[in-house]
Amino acid sequence: MTKLTTDITYLTFGMDILYLSSILDSLNNKIIAYKISDYPNENLVINTLNQLHELLGHKNTAITMRANELSQ
Repeated sequence: MTKLTTDITYLTFGMDILYLSSILDSLNNKIIAYKISDYPNENLVINTLNQLHELLGHKNTAITMRANELSQ
């Protein structure tokens, strides 16, 4: 089983803000999928999950994923 953690954070570049959606493999502490967007919306999350799906390449992998819903 793979244990994954996901998070969205923002990155500031002068007056610009970008949003980073990442998926961390908790077993080896490595980012295995990520996407960057101008907006923190569902498309950002879906695109990150699609990248994970492409990386895994098959449907028989057991995954436990945890996401915290926090706001500033």
